[in-house]
Amino acid sequence: MFSPTKKGILWDSADAQTLQNFLITPVGEKVLHILHSRIPGLLDGEHKNRTLVRSGEVKGAQSIFDLFVSLVAEAPADFRPQPKSQNESYPDLDNESAWDGESPR
Repeated sequence: MFSPTKKGILWDSADAQTLQNFLITPVGEKVLHILHSRIPGLLDGEHKNRTLVRSGEVKGAQSIFDLFVSLVAEAPADFRPQPKSQNESYPDLDNESAWDGESPR
């Protein structure tokens, strides 16, 4: 079941491969065509406010469609596993005994 939250969801290369395998099927191609057909068209500019609102809708829909298709290659940064920090390369800044040389005090 879909839940609109990103908590705990990570996207990896296995997920990308599964999506890619789906999108190359006839059903996957139909999904892409259906999603793309739902992107609203631009207005002619006759009504300035309506045209501005519609251009935002078009941009948003195109961004989501592009993101969906791009998931076969790489996950968005906020859904990638975060690398573990490597703090061992530098000692703690507050631990003066861990640093060589005299203390500046």
